[in-house]
Amino acid sequence: MKTSISHTIFLFILKTIGTKKVLGYFLSRKRLPDSKPSFWFKSKYSIKKSFHKKHSIWTYDGNNTLVYYLHGGAFILGLNSLYFAMIGKLAKLSKVKIVVPEYPLPPNFNAYEIHEWVKSSYLDVIKQHSPKNIIIMGDSAGGNLAITLTDWIMNSNLKKPSNLILLSPWVDLELKNPDLKQSPSEQLLNKEDLQKAAIRFANEKGLKDPMISPLYHNNLKLPKTTIFSGDLDLLHNDIVLFSKNNPKTKLKTIKNMPHIHMIMPTKEAKITLKQVSDILIC
Repeated sequence: MKTSISHTIFLFILKTIGTKKVLGYFLSRKRLPDSKPSFWFKSKYSIKKSFHKKHSIWTYDGNNTLVYYLHGGAFILGLNSLYFAMIGKLAKLSKVKIVVPEYPLPPNFNAYEIHEWVKSSYLDVIKQHSPKNIIIMGDSAGGNLAITLTDWIMNSNLKKPSNLILLSPWVDLELKNPDLKQSPSEQLLNKEDLQKAAIRFANEKGLKDPMISPLYHNNLKLPKTTIFSGDLDLLHNDIVLFSKNNPKTKLKTIKNMPHIHMIMPTKEAKITLKQVSDILIC
């Protein structure tokens, strides 16, 4: 299947400005500062700001279905304008309420502290909004956190989410699968730089610890789960393994697409986001 002109142009722009090298610098050395939505984004998507333990929470107004969305960024990058736009499009298409926490990141917080903050934030969000329906969602590193959070909820006495939706989730931080392929079309991820970010996040824990890499969790308890992954994504073959290991998951593979293509301003992203919004509406 041929890719769209918009996708080809966007990849060309990413390659021209050296996005992979820029991201690689931060992935291997330090984190980027958090961003915030512009006044235009806030107005267009009805975004409101709150806080949980000194970290920002962004809420896109909507109905009684609440999506708790954990963003990606290899545990080193915060939100940016592409994220605010993508999540805004989902909110507009589905009419659901989407809550996006700016969870803490290394080196100021270790993996255990990050997971505990996410749980605490989630409990606070649910208490505040009292939703009729709950959906957990995450992409890339946020997908990693979303899996662990959902398993924790499913094993508790809390109200259960109806769905877990994962976009290009990072399920194995070890990155040792020999089938992982670095496609020329991948303009975001570099395996060596990503491995450095993984080691920094795991810190004293091993990369095969189930809390760090949910691929190695032998008894995950998940609700109905849908995974969207591009077949040119560096992480795709690990995602395929995760899907096979967890029978409640449905993997939707998008041909000729790289990592987290849903965030890109392209025709293919619009198609995938429409598929995601259809799940949110159900």
